[in-house]
Amino acid sequence: MPFSSDVVAALGGLGLFLFGMSVMTDALRHLAGASLSSWLARSTKSPLSGAATGAMVTAVVQSSSATTVAAVGFVGAGLLTFEQSLGVLFGANLGTTVTGWMVALVGFKLDLGSIAPLLVFVGALIRLIGGRRVAAGGAVLAGFGLIFTGIDALQTAMAGFSVAVNPSDFPADSMGGRLRLLGVGFLVTLVTQSSSAGVATALTAVHAGAITFPQAAAMVIGMNVGTTATALLATVGAGVAARRTGYSHVVFNLITGVMAFFLLDPYAWAVEAAWPGAVGGSPDLALVGFHTFFNALGLMVVLPFTRPFARLVQRLVRSAGDGSEVILDHRLLETPAIALEAAAAATRRLARSVLRLTARGLRRPLSEDERHDAFEPLEREATLIRNYLAEVRTSRSDAPMHVAHVALIDALDHIFRLTERTGGREPHRRPGQDTSGLDAVIRGRAKELAGPLLVAALRMGDQGPHGSEEEGLWLDLMRAWEAQMDGANQLRARILRSAASRELSSELAVAYLEDTRRFVRIAYHARRIAAHLDQASERLTAASSESTSP
Repeated sequence: MPFSSDVVAALGGLGLFLFGMSVMTDALRHLAGASLSSWLARSTKSPLSGAATGAMVTAVVQSSSATTVAAVGFVGAGLLTFEQSLGVLFGANLGTTVTGWMVALVGFKLDLGSIAPLLVFVGALIRLIGGRRVAAGGAVLAGFGLIFTGIDALQTAMAGFSVAVNPSDFPADSMGGRLRLLGVGFLVTLVTQSSSAGVATALTAVHAGAITFPQAAAMVIGMNVGTTATALLATVGAGVAARRTGYSHVVFNLITGVMAFFLLDPYAWAVEAAWPGAVGGSPDLALVGFHTFFNALGLMVVLPFTRPFARLVQRLVRSAGDGSEVILDHRLLETPAIALEAAAAATRRLARSVLRLTARGLRRPLSEDERHDAFEPLEREATLIRNYLAEVRTSRSDAPMHVAHVALIDALDHIFRLTERTGGREPHRRPGQDTSGLDAVIRGRAKELAGPLLVAALRMGDQGPHGSEEEGLWLDLMRAWEAQMDGANQLRARILRSAASRELSSELAVAYLEDTRRFVRIAYHARRIAAHLDQASERLTAASSESTSP
């Protein structure tokens, strides 16, 4: 009977830990998720910087899943390259070890179990009476208290276990025994869907003496590998970026797990040589140190080979190449600010392609088939982004994000109008007299307009919503539009005079007038696209700054 009571108490403690982690993680993401993810996108310039940023973001928000989802979404939107996202993924693995240190140092050494219920009460009270950001801070405190209430319950239960259960009841400390314990750790993570919960349970068990350090270490290796099951489940039905990220997680954790398995004994020997009695006297600290050690080692071993690693995964998950890849990850919708940043990057990439193709059509008008092949995939992509933006939820009370949201929808509207009405089209012309020389003038104006559009397309790079390459771009395009407007009236009058003097047939006069109107519309839509993207970038920067202010 006592043994069964200990089981119930252990399960209850584990449940409190899981619930506390969930509450604290959600609140931390609410407080800092948007700004941290924005920083993640801006700071990740290489796999190395991505690893450092991924580790820090994960340590702050206490969720590797949140970091990974943000990275996947940014890859799909073109904000990060796949190679850069690998650094974030590897770093997030290291960042998760912070939870173990928190449990070992704060939970066991400071013994917060006695005051944890008070933390829950104070946090819940703040959550009920505080404003939005203050309430989120209260939720963080309550979640923190729940975590250590759960740890305290686990410790009490493990103390009972240590009487009825001892290390000899577990598989022996041999190669086969460690493999079986590794499997146990894998199953624990599979059931709880949280490696942090499994590591906390192993730390509590080894701290209570229910299992030995090697047994606990083998289980932690299995838990580290077990997190890949969650990543694989998340890729079912997902796009190419998500599947590549999921498979990368699997391969990386398998490599790390194999290294950890064979380095367990050398690690224990090195710790004992440096600090005699450390493994036996503080097995919990030795265990969390081992967890950090093998994740850091895996990062150092794999990071220099990021490029070949990326090529391997890209071979495993090939792109269809038909525009069918998912551009934006719908899991980002949980955090509207992050979803809008991803949508802004996707819209900028789309605008760049549309402007480039429109400039190409001005230099050499596209045939109907060429236009269909060039613009139809872009129109499909625009529809996907528009549908995605329709699912983002912003309110007028959240002014910067709401303005950015509206600006992106406006930019997409002008993109649609540019592709549907003007992009790459050649007016229907009938044979007719033209001794006015206006044909060369019209073609010259088309090439004159193509120049600013090409420059705009080149400057509208994949630098993210806060990049500097787009600053002032819409002003340049406004000048191009004003130049078209200034010249349109003069050209229109010349066309009409040439038609009246029969230098130009009426059919060609109509076609040339349509050309003139088309050039003005192209310049206008390009100007509005750039202006709306500029406004969205400015507002997203403001929203990110607001989320970091007290």
